[in-house]
Amino acid sequence: MKNTSKVLGFAAIIAVIVLNALLITGCPGEDKDSYPSPYIITKSGATFTLTKGDKTATGVTTLSDVIDGIRSDAQGKNCAIQFGDKTTVLDIGSGRVELDNDSYGTWGAIKLTGKITSKISATGYGTISIGNLVSVTSSADIENTDTMNYSSAVYNSGILNITGGTIKSDPKAYAIYNREIGKVTIDYSKTTIVGNIFGM
Repeated sequence: MKNTSKVLGFAAIIAVIVLNALLITGCPGEDKDSYPSPYIITKSGATFTLTKGDKTATGVTTLSDVIDGIRSDAQGKNCAIQFGDKTTVLDIGSGRVELDNDSYGTWGAIKLTGKITSKISATGYGTISIGNLVSVTSSADIENTDTMNYSSAVYNSGILNITGGTIKSDPKAYAIYNREIGKVTIDYSKTTIVGNIFGM
């Protein structure tokens, strides 16, 4: 979705939506090759809360604004994203987390943790969708509860390293759908895959 939030960044999203007027800063001065403290995404009712360190923004109604704001705020540095509060699963309904590079911004390396679920019935997208060779390391629990045979928990066109967690889809669907340009490595000793894998 092309909108001004991608241009303005997370600080402006907060200001425009009249939230806490807090800038969740990027990571100036931190090692570009490290993963700093995570951006934590939680949900209550129809709104999302984004926390980083002691800074919190509440009342964001659109998940794409949260993800685009993290990308803008991280400023191309490596970042970590945690889904949920380590106990509660982040349920994003029929939504998806789209990690992609475009004319509005690019990602550094991304580390995913936590637990996330959605029910998304679409070709070309999953609960987590990784595009344009974005580099992602994941130990998160990721699930798509949709029952259509073309649904996927993870749809990958990036460089994905799964180091743990559970990737789960309906038995007829895809836990991981990897396109020909994507690359996936899995540590099976620490990872549970429920569902089919395509393209590996």
